[in-house]
Amino acid sequence: MRVTKGEEQNQESVSCGKEFQADTYKVRQGLEKYCSCACFGKAHDRHVETICYACGKEMTVRRNFINRKNPYCSIKCAGMGRRTRVKRSCLVCGKVFEVDACVVKIGRGLYCSHSCRGRTQRKSKKVA
Repeated sequence: MRVTKGEEQNQESVSCGKEFQADTYKVRQGLEKYCSCACFGKAHDRHVETICYACGKEMTVRRNFINRKNPYCSIKCAGMGRRTRVKRSCLVCGKVFEVDACVVKIGRGLYCSHSCRGRTQRKSKKVA
């Protein structure tokens, strides 16, 4: 059966399922799959809702970024998420505090505050 241009048939939209009138010729060619431009846009949207690993805020990212190691909503959150923190206890007062692992690696991060560090330095000056 030969189909001429201009003949229409009922077609179901691939994205939303709504029925619409489509040109039979274009349907046979594999065109006319969507009822509107908005429906086409929704079907081809490459964005996905996800949650920031650092702050828990909802954000929209492209699908290809979802498979990356750690999606974050901002540069600030990315920095916070990549940090590794270590719990230490102060040598002077015994208070437990957190410090970056890189600081511990170079031999620092022994005191919880400047005042505790200052107390140690004053004691060492008196002894000398």
